[in-house]
Amino acid sequence: MQEKRQRLLINSVLIVVSLVAAFFVFKMLIPQEEIVSSHKILLEKKIRKMGTPLNPYILEVIEKFPKGVYKICDSKRVKTCFGVTRDIYYQGKKIASTTPDHCIYCIGLVFEVFMDAWELYDKRSGRQNIGCLDKNNIREFRKRFYGVYGNKKTFVDALTRYGLGVEITNPELAEPGDLVQFWRYNNTGHAVIFKRWIKDANGKITGIQFWSAQYTTRGIDYHSEQIGPYRHNVRPDKIYIVRPIIPKE
Repeated sequence: MQEKRQRLLINSVLIVVSLVAAFFVFKMLIPQEEIVSSHKILLEKKIRKMGTPLNPYILEVIEKFPKGVYKICDSKRVKTCFGVTRDIYYQGKKIASTTPDHCIYCIGLVFEVFMDAWELYDKRSGRQNIGCLDKNNIREFRKRFYGVYGNKKTFVDALTRYGLGVEITNPELAEPGDLVQFWRYNNTGHAVIFKRWIKDANGKITGIQFWSAQYTTRGIDYHSEQIGPYRHNVRPDKIYIVRPIIPKE
C-alpha cells in the first residue's frame, strides 16, 4: 500500500512538471507579439460588449489643468481631505470638498478628472448619469475609488465593481487615458493617468510615463518613474490598470 501511494505521488509530480515544462515550451514557440495580439482581440471584444472607452474625454480634461498652480497636501491633510481642486457634485449632491487652499494629492486629482470626464461626456451626449451610479451609491463608489477599505487596487476595484471599467492585466495593452495605481518597493503608492511605457533597446518595459500630481513636479504635470528592482522604484507586480468604460444605455 505504501509503495502504491509513493508511485501515485511520483506520477502526480511528473504530470505537474510536464505541464509546467509544456507551458514554457508553448511560450517559447509562440512569439510574444502573437500573444499580445490575441489578448488585445479579447480585450476589445469585452470592451465593445460593455460600451466605449472614456479615455478620449479623460485626455481632453487633463490638458485643461494648469501646471504649478495647486500645491500638494501634506501627509496629515491627505487623511482628512479629498485632494480635489474644486467641490465635486453628482446629481446635485456634493460628494467631495476642496480645501480653502485647494491642495491636491494624486488619487483625489484622478477622481476629479474621472468625474470631469464624465461631466464632459454627459454634456455632449445628453446623459445625466454615470452608469449605475446614483445619489445612494455614489459615496460608496468614491470610497472604493480612494481605497479607504485598504484595497491596493483602489479605483481598479471601484470601476470594475460598478461596471464602469475593464481591468488591463497585460501591461502591453495599456493605452493613454487608462487609470493606473502602482506601488513601490518601499510600500508607497501613486495614482496616475497613463501616457506610455518606457522601454529599453530590447523592448522590455523599464519605466512608466504618466500625468498626475506629485512633489517632484511641484504639483500637476507629466512625470515618469523607473520600474524595479530598487527601493524607490515601482514594483512590476504591483501595477494595476483599468480602462474606464462608458456603459451602453
